[in-house]
Amino acid sequence: YSNPNPNAKPFILTTGYWKNKCYHYNQQDYKAERETEKNVTADDYDYYKRLFETSVCSSCNAKFTYDNLPSQDRKDNELLHIKDNCLPACVSCNIAHANRDPKIASLHIKMRQYAIKHNLPMTISDERIYKLLRECITGGLAAVFHRENIAGETQINEPSYDEQSNKVISQDNENVTTLVFALDGNSLYPSSYSSVKNENISCTDNRMYMAGRSKFYSEKPYVVKNCIDQRKDIFVAKVKGYFPKSEYNNLLPLPPIFRNIEI
Repeated sequence: YSNPNPNAKPFILTTGYWKNKCYHYNQQDYKAERETEKNVTADDYDYYKRLFETSVCSSCNAKFTYDNLPSQDRKDNELLHIKDNCLPACVSCNIAHANRDPKIASLHIKMRQYAIKHNLPMTISDERIYKLLRECITGGLAAVFHRENIAGETQINEPSYDEQSNKVISQDNENVTTLVFALDGNSLYPSSYSSVKNENISCTDNRMYMAGRSKFYSEKPYVVKNCIDQRKDIFVAKVKGYFPKSEYNNLLPLPPIFRNIEI
């Protein structure tokens, strides 16, 4: 399988990136009690810059891009990070190899490439990302004010926040239902699982998305800001905010408020 994003910018090795790689290679060998004197060094920068620009991943044959970063995969994991023992490989392929059986590693890599090519969901393996997503999975705003809605008969229900009792009071107002535009169980829920387009979902290309796989995780403010400003990918951001109770009636649809008050 070729690169999933044909428009991705080709990777160009920088001295800073390579120095960081060499440092971590030495740390890895040091912890494994292997000698590091013959390891690749920052002086090999020109060699590896050309190598990454002209070669492909030794496992999946994908080109190296800023979406598909390169690394050094050791042929013999008992030996050092030296030129003769290393092959260029995607970071993901290198992780898949580790100390696993070559056939199992190959199957893992092929399954990952197949899932990327066909846009299939994957297991969220980063615990930090899982916890971030899990905080939002609390059943959703399944607040049903009327089990039956009849056009021209059922009055519109309107919740309002009472600051003294710290409760939300739900009561009918003078408006009456004129039409039903979406059946929850037959329309919106299936869309969230299958990403089928639904005209009632005005944002995100008329689809509801679930987290199927992640590209990266960061807590650095400038990285988060770039994701928000560029809006090239769908992202999840955790923010802290304060809302005075005097504004609750204007903010009732927000899950953090709705879930923490008594109705």
